[in-house]
Amino acid sequence: MTSRIVFLFALSLLTCVSARQNFDCQLFELDVQFADPASIAHHPKWHCLPDPARGEFYALEDEDMPSDLLEEVKAGGKWLHISGPFVNPGGRVPPGAAISIAARQKNGLTQGGRRRGPIGTSRVLVVRARFSDAAPTDSLDAISDSVFGNGNDPVNVASQYNACSKGQLTLVKGSGNENVANGMLDILVPQTITTLDSYQAEAAAATEANRVLALGTVDTSLAAFDHVMFCLPPGTNNGGWIAYGYYNWYRTVYNDRWCTYVSAQMHEFGHNLELRHSGEGVVWKADGTEDNAYRDQTGMMGYSYSGDDTPLMCFNPIKSYLLGWFADCVTDVTDPSVKTKRNLVGTADYQPNSCAQDDAVVLRVETGVSFDDGSRIEQRDLYVGYNKRDNTADGTNSGTKEYANMVTIVDGSKYQTSDLKAALSVGGQYTTGDILIKFCELANGKAVVGVGSVGQDPCVFCAADADCDNGDFCDGAETCVGGVCVDGTAPCAGQQCDETADTCVECLADTDCSGATPVCDGNGVCVACLANADCDNNVFCDGVETCNTATNTCQSGSAPTCDDGKWCNGAETCDAASDTCVAGAAQCQGVGKMCDESGDACVECLANSDCDNGLFCDGAETCTAGMCAPGVTQCQGAGEFCSEAKDACVACLADADCDNGDFCDGAETCSAAGTCVPAASGPCTEQCDEAADSCVECLANSDCSEPTPLCSGNVCVACLANSDCDNGDFCDGA
Repeated sequence: MTSRIVFLFALSLLTCVSARQNFDCQLFELDVQFADPASIAHHPKWHCLPDPARGEFYALEDEDMPSDLLEEVKAGGKWLHISGPFVNPGGRVPPGAAISIAARQKNGLTQGGRRRGPIGTSRVLVVRARFSDAAPTDSLDAISDSVFGNGNDPVNVASQYNACSKGQLTLVKGSGNENVANGMLDILVPQTITTLDSYQAEAAAATEANRVLALGTVDTSLAAFDHVMFCLPPGTNNGGWIAYGYYNWYRTVYNDRWCTYVSAQMHEFGHNLELRHSGEGVVWKADGTEDNAYRDQTGMMGYSYSGDDTPLMCFNPIKSYLLGWFADCVTDVTDPSVKTKRNLVGTADYQPNSCAQDDAVVLRVETGVSFDDGSRIEQRDLYVGYNKRDNTADGTNSGTKEYANMVTIVDGSKYQTSDLKAALSVGGQYTTGDILIKFCELANGKAVVGVGSVGQDPCVFCAADADCDNGDFCDGAETCVGGVCVDGTAPCAGQQCDETADTCVECLADTDCSGATPVCDGNGVCVACLANADCDNNVFCDGVETCNTATNTCQSGSAPTCDDGKWCNGAETCDAASDTCVAGAAQCQGVGKMCDESGDACVECLANSDCDNGLFCDGAETCTAGMCAPGVTQCQGAGEFCSEAKDACVACLADADCDNGDFCDGAETCSAAGTCVPAASGPCTEQCDEAADSCVECLANSDCSEPTPLCSGNVCVACLANSDCDNGDFCDGA
């Protein structure tokens, strides 16, 4: 048995650690074993470490742990957050403190749990812790020999785990660090053992071990190893304990010589592998403690014994199942009402990968029953095994303490103490609820066991065909052959079987139908339809399909009418992609074309206005029979011009239209109103020569005067001949 349940959260004794407030710590469960298990009711403990590489811890009673966290933390390794009043190292967290899952756990920032599982190779470090006032009784060599078997100790934890696992779990000496020799680390803790309890001593030893390992160059902390054994000297102030181990973590702790006893080693290592205790007649009390939690003496998770090499045992059926060493040779009975018969093989006889079809090392029988042990609610099933004792003195299971060569039935779950319910000799049987388990016979060194319902004989499967009838039509008629029921042949090959009507039908559901008849009509017949919706082909353009419910056949729909009856809009069509009518291409889209809806033709015009070119002067165009005819030209009278800007007949459009051809009367102009306006004056200030269209000084002598009275070449000159100069005076000369 172990002490009362306590949740321990982090400790340090060798360094001065102040009280903490609002901190994270990693939670691990442990179980303490006592020399007199009957003296203290069993209850597990917990340690929660702010730094798992050190030893600092704090304690918490289970009633202070929020009930909603118990299930979540059961596997160990979870990080919690503690907030509230200050807590001294090694002290109990006050009841008023708040406890929750730490943010680092929620965010997946850390992992906890053991370093290795029950299969593979695990490196083991043994710490021999000497204190200032005491040292372990056994020497380094003796302890190493008792753990690893260095030649003088044939039975040890390494050899027994190797034997029980059939070579699937190998424990080897931890090495690598310069201060580790032969798998051992020898340390001196500068404290007195008598002033410490076992947990404080473990914490102090862990702190010193990490300090010494840190002096090396590799594997510089305890966390580098898969399993760490602490061998403490006698004399702690909480006497009576012999050993304890952490669930799903790497530490085990032993009180002096118990470090060398194989059963204690196997037991505590089992806790590292997440195995719970094995009890018999377990009593769960209201205060959360358990009586008789160690009484199952068929395996190593019950009592431990003060023998260096004895007893030679392995584990009970549930532990064998959980360890996974016999995974190819277990049978899970999920429906106990269906008879099951197996040949149970003792663990010592099992050979990996050679399990016969009807053989099993463990038979797990589902009960469907859950149980609350005060900390957790778990479904507890029955685990059945053959506790066969080896014939040889050094055999794997030659030293089983009770129920040798009997069929043992254990009730249990992964996270609760298992309870040995029965040990059967040949012909013996065990019942619980409607489940019956019977040891039928011993054959070829195997225990033949049957499982069935109360009122049946699970060893005799049948005497007649009627004994085999399971009442199901669809799996065929079972027959009895040689006392064993043989499954029948399904009667409905190529069809569906209707268990309710005990008949073969074409279908039971729509999924049984396909093709042109995809619907099951409820009478076992595949038909095309039962309702209009069954006929809908989801194609808009072929209309709405309907179901003729009289014949259960689909009727085609009528295609939707997309034509709007207008020739000029073009031909409308149905678009299956969009399930809509799509407009056609408009007719008569060329230049100068118009659509005549009445004649369903393209024409040049439909009305006179369609022909109007917008010009006044060429007259009014007209539409005749869809063709445009030109108008009559305007302003054809004499002296008329057509003004497009004024849409009227005018006398002129430009100054040139007013020119009368005479130079001498000036340049006529065309007014804005379209009338001709004479020039205000002629172009010449002297004489105008119409013939030459120019201005000159004279046209005749009359245009000249003295002293140039004569006109010559349109210029007035004084004379044209000498006579024109004679003044009639002789005396002044000619």
